[in-house]
Amino acid sequence: MAPGHSCGAVRDCPWSRMQAVGRAQTAALTLLSASVAAFALAYPSLFWRRRILVLAASRLALYSVPSFRSVGVGSALVLERAARAGWRGALADLGRVGVGTRLLGLALGGLLIPSPPAITLAMQLTLLKLTMTPDYCSAALMTDGLTQRRTAAVATGLQYATLPILAALPTKQSVIHDAGLLQGSAPAGSVCLATTLFLQLSTCVIAPTMLSIYRWVGPGTQATPSRPPRWHQQCRYWAQQGELGASRFLCWLLHNPAGGTASRVVVVWWLLAVTWFFCKKLASLS
Repeated sequence: MAPGHSCGAVRDCPWSRMQAVGRAQTAALTLLSASVAAFALAYPSLFWRRRILVLAASRLALYSVPSFRSVGVGSALVLERAARAGWRGALADLGRVGVGTRLLGLALGGLLIPSPPAITLAMQLTLLKLTMTPDYCSAALMTDGLTQRRTAAVATGLQYATLPILAALPTKQSVIHDAGLLQGSAPAGSVCLATTLFLQLSTCVIAPTMLSIYRWVGPGTQATPSRPPRWHQQCRYWAQQGELGASRFLCWLLHNPAGGTASRVVVVWWLLAVTWFFCKKLASLS
């Protein structure tokens, strides 16, 4: 293995190097958390005014650590175990997938940190891109026969659940060729990649963005402020106007207050169906 290359499967990585990477990751996380906490304690009013920017920057720095997209180090070590039988074992394995693929922390951050819809969408997509890797499907848990059968069943269920919407898309030919998914006989590696990507997008991007849309309160009918004279203030002004316009567009596109719960269910169903369609495309299943 060439120097400087990240480890793939845990068996390909020397244990001493994994320990060193783990210690470096822990030190970086501790330093980052301490820095944010110290800033919040030293300048509470400034932190509160700039909390969205500070938290966004700290999350970007956190997930930029290379080990956050590597298998065999850090939290991904929980994927290097065999699957467990039974429904309790299935729940435990699902939790291990959430921790090992880093989607649990990423999803919780998007759900718990209140931000405008446009910022939430951009941030979650960026962080997911930093942590995505197809190497997750090479881990021991994901290649276990029991996990592959469970994943195939999930993919079959998703295929049936999204058929009413996917059938209305202009690419009907690809739906006809999904017999392998419907019968549970599609290639295990491609099914793992598609379902893992769908799980990441639905929990880390769609759920936080939709929650942000539902709880977002815009500036209302306040008058639009005039453009400031200085160039750096103008840059900030146009950035705020761009973010506001994007958030309003997302709310107009995905949220109809007059539609009630039924409207929300249909929108989420449509989003998940289209997401599953593109996940299959990326995994070469359609």
